[in-house]
Amino acid sequence: MSVRSSGSQPIQIEQDVVLARQTARKLAQECG
Repeated sequence: MSVRSSGSQPIQIEQDVVLARQTARKLAQECG
């Protein structure tokens, strides 16, 4: 669901970082 408009905005990058953090945390919990 990552739709990127021309000219990446800082807000989008921030959301990507948050999403990546959540994914990493979830993977860490699953792999344990």
